[in-house]
Amino acid sequence: MFTTAELFITFDPHTGQSTPETDVVALVDLALDKSGTGTVDAEELHAASGWPLRRFNPPFAYLVSRIDDRRVLHGGTEDYPSRGFLMTDGDRVTLQRFAARLRR
Repeated sequence: MFTTAELFITFDPHTGQSTPETDVVALVDLALDKSGTGTVDAEELHAASGWPLRRFNPPFAYLVSRIDDRRVLHGGTEDYPSRGFLMTDGDRVTLQRFAARLRR
């Protein structure tokens, strides 16, 4: 048995750890500001957030789930759900809409 990002997204708000649905909006904004189009690096995004790893990973996994898996950079890290992802113009639009829905 192992944990998944969905477990943290569902239960963190009830434990007082954090609120991944709110935090993912902040990460989307950071990713959009940092990347233009190109690679969004997990370590750089984590540093820009200023959050501890435990708070960063659930919303980062949530954000990565919105990116086509063919552009997600898997493997090579023990600290993050992925090393990052490649962002296209279409991803920028998708992430902007995703964040707008969560802001409501």
